Amino acid sequence: MRTRFVSPTDRVLYFKSLPLLRTLPLGELLALAEYAEEAEFPAGAELVRSDGPVRFVRYLTTGTASVQWGGVEVAIRDHRRPVGLEGALATRPMERRVVALEPCTVLDVRTEVVLDMLQAYPALRMALIQQYAQDVHEARGGLPALPEQGTTDPGTWPDRPLDLVSRLRLIYEGAPQADLNLDAILSICRAMREERVRAGTILWETDTPAHHGYLVVAGKVRCEVPGQVPLVLGYRHGIGGNESIAGIRRTYRAVAETDCVLLRMHETTMNALFLHNFGVARAWLGLLVDQYIQLRIHRAQEVGRASTELVV
Repeated sequence: MRTRFVSPTDRVLYFKSLPLLRTLPLGELLALAEYAEEAEFPAGAELVRSDGPVRFVRYLTTGTASVQWGGVEVAIRDHRRPVGLEGALATRPMERRVVALEPCTVLDVRTEVVLDMLQAYPALRMALIQQYAQDVHEARGGLPALPEQGTTDPGTWPDRPLDLVSRLRLIYEGAPQADLNLDAILSICRAMREERVRAGTILWETDTPAHHGYLVVAGKVRCEVPGQVPLVLGYRHGIGGNESIAGIRRTYRAVAETDCVLLRMHETTMNALFLHNFGVARAWLGLLVDQYIQLRIHRAQEVGRASTELVV
């Protein structure tokens, strides 16, 4: 490996060109560029190893690299997406390896610097959360879950409005959000609004703006995409949150199949939590990255190899 000096201006211009970073204010870009160092790797070199913590987040300026998670090649990365970032953000242990497919030049930023910047710069963590929310949504085929990962259990109808303890138990016990820390879950519980809807109620139509998501407390919701078998989701399943966080339009129609009790979270409330509560943002980002990793592994195993799919 050989390092050389690249001017801060060139680094800023490079980071500004990346889809994930181009919306960041100049101050954040300057801070990131200040800590970046250039390095070169020959073909076959390991950019990320699984035998310890991820030391660097590496932005490829030239070349491509094979990303392997859980022993499965899940993507080929180029300059549009860094390597090592998922390993630094994930909350679950994972076998990981990134190998240069050709000579690569990278800009290295130490992992602890990236994590410190996530705390110091709300715009950066918001950009990452939005990107991974969109990644998870797309990896699920534009639906709230893969068909085999959904649940049709309607749960038990609560005879009175849910208090904070009931909400905490609902979210914390057995749901994906259980990976969040207690303070984060309490903040989310307080921000949710309970709604009770009749069977047949349209929650939203396809290709409409996404401004909120739901957690199903009781009942079933049917998610419809033309030409596909409807996906029915029930108790403790989240619906619509990733689209609203990512700021993308609805890709399916959601209808209450039965009478439902739902907990609603509006995008402005969730985004405010991410911007002003680092604990919530960091925990949610880790949850999204964990989901994205598992979905990418699942997809790669389905198609055999991911080398023809360039992740951006």
